[in-house]
Parts: sequence; C-alpha cells; structure tokens
Amino acid sequence: MECLDSIFDLVKHTSIQHLNVHVRHPYDHSFIENYTLGLLYAFSVLDSQSIPSLSIYFRYFDWTDYTLTESNYLIREIPEALDSSSTVYKATSHHTLSFEFGIGEEYDFNEMNVLSTWLTKPINFLVTHLTLERQIRDTNYAGKACPLFLDSVLAHFPQLISLTYSREIKLRKGIDNADLALLTLLDRHDNTKHEHIRYLHIKNVKIDRYVYRHLFRQCPHIVKIELVNCDLDEETVLALEYYCLSNDVTLILK
Repeated sequence: MECLDSIFDLVKHTSIQHLNVHVRHPYDHSFIENYTLGLLYAFSVLDSQSIPSLSIYFRYFDWTDYTLTESNYLIREIPEALDSSSTVYKATSHHTLSFEFGIGEEYDFNEMNVLSTWLTKPINFLVTHLTLERQIRDTNYAGKACPLFLDSVLAHFPQLISLTYSREIKLRKGIDNADLALLTLLDRHDNTKHEHIRYLHIKNVKIDRYVYRHLFRQCPHIVKIELVNCDLDEETVLALEYYCLSNDVTLILK
C-alpha cells in the first residue's frame, strides 16, 4: 500500500486525468477495502466539494486446479486480481474497480456474501454502477443453488444507478450441466424505496416473479430493463410488457 499511496500522492500534483492500476494476487480481503479507501481519499483531496463515485466489476467463479488430483485441489480464498481506473474531469472523480474471486466446491454463498465483506461503509455508499458475472467452470459447482437477492444488493448499495448480473457457463466441450442461478428477494414484504436504480440488465439467470413486482413498486425511477436468455414464459412476457408500457419503462427481451 505504501507504493500505491506514493503514486496517488504524485498524481495529486499533476494534470493527469486518468490513472490505471493493476495488482496481481492481493494478499488478503482487507486489501480491497484499504486500497479503495486510499484511492477515494487521494482523489477527494483534489476537490473537497465533489463526491466521488464508483463502478464495480466483480467476477465470481469456481476455481479448481486440474493439474492436481481431484481430492487435492487448491481453493482461492483471496482476490485473484485487482484493476482500477480513475478519471478526473471537471472537478469530479469516477473510479472503476475490477476484481475476481475463486471458490471451491464446498462453498455455498453468493456474490453479495463476498462484496458485503469487502465493500463496507463508506465505500458502498459511493457505488453507482455494479456488474456481477458468475462463471461456472466446473460441474461440481454447476448444480448448486446460490440465489442473488435483489433487495439485498440495492440495500447495500443505496446509490446504485445501474445493475448488471450475468451467468456464463464455461465448462469443457461436451459437458452441459447448467447451474441454478436465480435472482430473487430475501424479504418479499420489504417496502424500502430505491430511488436511484434506473437500469437493470440480467443475462442467463432465472428471475423470481416477485422481483418484477418489487421493481415496479419499490424502484420508481427505473427506466430500462434488459433481459437476455432468462427463460421467460409467455405469461411473464405479457405482464412485463404491460407494466413497462404503463410505467414508461424501456423493455428489451432477447
């Protein structure tokens, strides 16, 4: 961190508007939080009147070292890599963080279990764009049901404007064993309003019907919903088209 702090301090005294940093194999979970706080502080010094914002790209995947025996694989419990990109323009700063996390087959938790540990106050209050990509590379993990709870995501990132959630199957050729990725709600009776969320993009993930009701009731400023290969039945499509038309929401189905 001392080296990174020196880089941030150097940038503060220049006219540099864009900074890219790549860190391979961070040592532990706390590094993500410490790094992000250092990044935010370094750039906020440039203009104390502006509020910085964050975009998060998080890849979450099962990781097995096939060079070892099946019963002796290595579990990655630390971030595989961290990339950050910072842009300063007209007294505002926006930072993009990209990192990934590998799990073993006995793990049974979703993306938010990791993010809620890495990105706590005040970082989570500055996240405006969140991209989650779940990659399935091993059949041992493919059959697990680890749903993502939309209400938990929006509660943890209250300033979120855009949410993208996708699932990619990257099994070896000839293997077809899709996982049970699902977008649902933790509390169907939660009446919290989410005033900032405007864009939702979901790909290759099944969606609980209660999610749609939550979107139209609790997210008053949603303007665009894009669903790609989400296994929608005809009744759901008709209902979505009706509610989107009634609420002036752009609906894209692929």
